[in-house]
Amino acid sequence: GAKKGKVYDGNSGHALLYRVHFGDMQFLHSMASRDGEPASETKAKIVAWAEFAYKVVRREIKHSDYLYKCGIPEIERLFSKKPGWTVQLLLTWDDPTYQPRRVKGEFHDEAFRDLAFGTLLHMIEDSFSKSHVSRNPPGGNKCEKVPDCDQPGKIIGFHAFAKQKASKHGKEDNDEAFHNNLFRYPSLNVVEVGKIFRDYREKNESWVKLKDYLACIFDLDDP
Repeated sequence: GAKKGKVYDGNSGHALLYRVHFGDMQFLHSMASRDGEPASETKAKIVAWAEFAYKVVRREIKHSDYLYKCGIPEIERLFSKKPGWTVQLLLTWDDPTYQPRRVKGEFHDEAFRDLAFGTLLHMIEDSFSKSHVSRNPPGGNKCEKVPDCDQPGKIIGFHAFAKQKASKHGKEDNDEAFHNNLFRYPSLNVVEVGKIFRDYREKNESWVKLKDYLACIFDLDDP
């Protein structure tokens, strides 16, 4: 359906899985929602989700909050047709494995916040896959607002999945492609970048600080 131009968005009534892989939420995989979408538009969606996920991690957005009024306009727009959807419903559906719960009167949400952070890490990791994103090689530069960190290659363009061949897409998502990235850039690869994001979380840094590093990782060659 996507190859024929079918639109999968909040108005289509289709399952979330369709939107995430073939529609307006492909940014969760660091991909454009359609061919011809400006890179700046895709990046804005990525930044919005990163803010959402990280604020869930820091409990600034609660599991019980409604998505259509979570305080992040791009996320609110995505779920404006789902007024009953909460953050917990979006991230766990009806699976209790990672849902916050009370045990002997104590509230536990560590697994839930791990899951939220995992969606952020996944989005970052996918930006280093050639079937998701085209990047320049690293230029030896430091991040402008985080001068202690090296900058990976600037992003040339985000790809959209609909008209890709699944077999070719998968070749850039497998173990061989992953290890090639590690060997090609031993000090600046997807794992090293992920460690820095993990450190931000472990130090409980603010969203404002994490956003500066995120902007460096998703710096665009041409918006």
